[in-house]
Amino acid sequence: GVSIPAVKVKVEEPKPAPSSATTTTQIKTPVPGTPPVPSAASAQFKTLKSELDELRKKKNQLNDMIREFQKKGGRRMKKSAEPPRNKVHWDYLLDEMGWMSTDFN
Repeated sequence: GVSIPAVKVKVEEPKPAPSSATTTTQIKTPVPGTPPVPSAASAQFKTLKSELDELRKKKNQLNDMIREFQKKGGRRMKKSAEPPRNKVHWDYLLDEMGWMSTDFN
């Protein structure tokens, strides 16, 4: 197994603008006991983690297929019929020798 490090989210209060007119902004603090809102980084992390899990599953499936193939003996394929070939001089010579053997017996 792979351990996944925890993601820490740090929330900073905004600094007041340097202008002379200051505006007050109120930040809503989270309710105790509620999970923090996921940031873009943690969402990306979840996406990458799910993609990594999918790749691991595919890798395991391929390894299983390879093992199954190797159990069956590797490349045991059915022999295909060879295409017909043209006669060469040696074929004609062997035919004549066959005829001569019947003639001289």
